[in-house]
Amino acid sequence: EKRVLKIKRNVDKMLVVFPFEVKFYKERDVDAVYAGHPLVKKIRQFMNDNPGRKRTFGTEKIIAVLPGSRKDEIRLHMPVLLKTLEQLSREFDIRVNSSTAPGLKDTFEEYRSRYKIYNFTSENVYDLILNSDLVFTKAGTSTMECALLGTPHIIFYRTYPLNYFLLKPIVKVKNLGIVNILTGKNIVKEFVQNDFTPDKLLYEAREILINAHYRNKMINKLSSVWEILGESDASYNAAKIIKETAGL
Repeated sequence: EKRVLKIKRNVDKMLVVFPFEVKFYKERDVDAVYAGHPLVKKIRQFMNDNPGRKRTFGTEKIIAVLPGSRKDEIRLHMPVLLKTLEQLSREFDIRVNSSTAPGLKDTFEEYRSRYKIYNFTSENVYDLILNSDLVFTKAGTSTMECALLGTPHIIFYRTYPLNYFLLKPIVKVKNLGIVNILTGKNIVKEFVQNDFTPDKLLYEAREILINAHYRNKMINKLSSVWEILGESDASYNAAKIIKETAGL
């Protein structure tokens, strides 16, 4: 709300990556146009290049963990996620792939040495998502990657209590997951701050892993993100709009 005032003074045209942003800016007298989202082309290309890769729902449950890309996120998220995975391993035959962000090797080393049965990897995150039965992902771009790749997921986020206290009044959106914001529906469950507990994660994880109807319903709803965003080339559209705006 505050930043838009600065944008209005300094920007002739806003090229936005989500359709709902157009309405927000136009209501505040900022010329905005939806150019498309760059991830759409990137993920479509990945899927076209890997047509034979398809996850299967078998006895072994493959779980991907995307805990974050900053040290504080790893430290706040991993203990809860590991407790959740320990309980899931008692109930299911699971294989866990945890994505390690570049530059955080030392941060993950503690977990790598203590939990040797889990695969801590820097493998292409799209491969991890596509070939998983379930993804635990922190709120952020990865929620959209999960949605576009059509993989059932659970969204979480925790920050330090003081940060949460200061930021909560400023945040106006009801959801953090991109798919939920785009559709205006709670398609994917979100567990934020005090709701981010092993018990709550376990309940939703069991539902996705056991209840085929629930899982397939989520997968079908995730496909609506493609319809909302379209499949046009965002980079091409942006270049075209810039050229037209500049009168070239």
